Amino acid sequence: MPFGQDAPISGELPWDTTIKIPIAEAGLVYGGRIDRLDIRASGEGAQITDYKSAKPPPKIQRIALGQGRELQRVLYAMAVRTLLPEVRTIVARLIYLADDPAKFELRGDELESAVAEAIAYLVAAVEILRSGRLAPRWEKDAHYDDMRLALPADRESYLRRKAADFRSANQKLSKLWNSST
Repeated sequence: MPFGQDAPISGELPWDTTIKIPIAEAGLVYGGRIDRLDIRASGEGAQITDYKSAKPPPKIQRIALGQGRELQRVLYAMAVRTLLPEVRTIVARLIYLADDPAKFELRGDELESAVAEAIAYLVAAVEILRSGRLAPRWEKDAHYDDMRLALPADRESYLRRKAADFRSANQKLSKLWNSST
């Protein structure tokens, strides 16, 4: 289900697909595509589903923002809230399809908390970006680093020297990146 698109999309859709969603606190607007949206016949409830083709996380745990990797369904819930103001109940689901399928849901106070947390982290990220102190997230055990070509040849030595500076620059996001949910 598209929203915030540059050009209108024809068809029977529940909203104007060109409306971008504001996150005023962070000075951001966004758009995207929701994998699946189910709306109750009464129009008072909606269920958002974000499908993942990967295996579910190894531990059975609550996933809200997933260290920033699962921000998508929270942003989708914010979009549905903006685009369908008559909807009172929103359920944001995350379904992993590989191997033993798993489903994680956010609703009610838990969803509200995840939305507030996401907004706070987005505000922090924008502040870091605007300060000019943007630093890569350093993970000791990362198998893949898309910044590899932009770093010095002796990556480990460079990252050791810069670790304190990186931690300082990213301090407002460290709680998100180190959380288990």
